[in-house]
Amino acid sequence: MSTMGQPWSRRPRSSDCSGTRKQYSSGIDNPSAPRTSVRTWWLLKRRDPESAAERPPRIPGGLVSAQPTPKRAHVHHWNRLRLLALVDVTTFHLTGSHGFFGVGLPLFLLLSLGLIASNPEPAPRKVVYRRRVQRILLPWVFWWFVFAGLYCVRAHRAGQPIFGWFEPTLILSGPEIHLWYLPFVAVTGAVVWELGRRTRPLPMRAVVVGSLVVAIGLAELAGHMPYREPWTQWRFGIIGIPLSLGLGRLLRDRGPGSLGPFALALGIAAGILYAVDHWAGDVLLRFALAFGLLFLGASLPDRPDPVTKALEPLLLGVYLLHPLVAYTVVDRFLPLEQAPVAGTAVTIVLCMLVTRLLRRTPVRVVL
Repeated sequence: MSTMGQPWSRRPRSSDCSGTRKQYSSGIDNPSAPRTSVRTWWLLKRRDPESAAERPPRIPGGLVSAQPTPKRAHVHHWNRLRLLALVDVTTFHLTGSHGFFGVGLPLFLLLSLGLIASNPEPAPRKVVYRRRVQRILLPWVFWWFVFAGLYCVRAHRAGQPIFGWFEPTLILSGPEIHLWYLPFVAVTGAVVWELGRRTRPLPMRAVVVGSLVVAIGLAELAGHMPYREPWTQWRFGIIGIPLSLGLGRLLRDRGPGSLGPFALALGIAAGILYAVDHWAGDVLLRFALAFGLLFLGASLPDRPDPVTKALEPLLLGVYLLHPLVAYTVVDRFLPLEQAPVAGTAVTIVLCMLVTRLLRRTPVRVVL
């Protein structure tokens, strides 16, 4: 696709270090093409030095890169892995046992954080932050107050102080502990995006190996964090920050096929660490399994299906609503202690139906 006539064009990164001559098209064929003056380029460089450094100005003669900006590939199997992760996490919340070997939270973290750093053309900082506020923090604030109101009503009916349930640490998570994930992924997502932006000039191997080493170190240190909510969840989640940075760099520079060797290296490190620190080795092993599933999903024949397409928009609603639906509706006629598998399945189905109905109302902005 020709980019002639456009004021800017990003050079593909594969040509920056290959030593080959870049292809250009002359603006002589299109004399009416707009040109960017040196002064305009200098002003843009002052506003965003990194972007300006990667976007050369249109020089006299209208020379621009003829190669289109690379786009991040979409893997439909990863959407199916999100469904698997939801089942695993929901099962753990309702029964205390994982549905799929505890791989749900690592998958959620890697897909939520890693894809941010994988975009070959990152969005402006203001756009990234605004999206995270609208899509993550706004639902978190809304449901924080919803669950807080329900807790106050329950305390009043029981004759207890209305705010007797409140603790300062709940400000960082929520009245229901599963809400911790939203503020955590909103903040750490911005951190991963900033790290990905700052490490772009560094060699890929240095970033990937560094992320692996930092993840191992964090896994060892996180085991000494206090066993108290939300710190218990955070000590698991912070390990996903360097691993997501490595994931994003691998996807951007090498593609999904490079995740296999990284999963193998992480699995070997987890096995070695398991002999020294059981908790740290177990956590890294779950992340290694998540990397392996991402690699497998990218390696298999990939095509969309209508079921996954219809269910994917409901995932956030199911995650937010499943404690409420499980303990106020399902547990009345199908006790989770007696039928954990059936109760969890019914809870997920009911949450999907409720979410689908709520998405037809103004509440859809927080689902």
